[in-house]
Amino acid sequence: MHYKIQNNTIIYDFPKSLDFMTQKGKILFGPDFVFYDELMPIIRILFICLIQDHENMIKLGLDPRKGVLMSGPVGGGKTCLMRLMQMMLHPYHKFQLKPCRDIRLEFQKEGFGIIDYYSHQSFKFSPGF
Repeated sequence: MHYKIQNNTIIYDFPKSLDFMTQKGKILFGPDFVFYDELMPIIRILFICLIQDHENMIKLGLDPRKGVLMSGPVGGGKTCLMRLMQMMLHPYHKFQLKPCRDIRLEFQKEGFGIIDYYSHQSFKFSPGF
């Protein structure tokens, strides 16, 4: 198992979690799926944020009260990475995932009101998401 519960605390094992996500990635995206070594520092930081490891976030100069914004070219793997992260997390740490593509389509349909809607949504972690 890539995490354990000890004294009401979820303790993740990063290497085992990475192995878990790699296995799931091969199932979902094909046998050639890999995490490139040069992305490991970013994946580690994202992992720290998603499991709400406040101590390490502060050490890295990150504000635990802030969210995560990912950007990059279309087809760069942002949504795929976040889907794998969702699978790896204990249900307590699950999060809402909304691809910008979907928000863009809603914007085309609904107009600027959708921007206001998402500006006031809580995308914090919550059990069962």
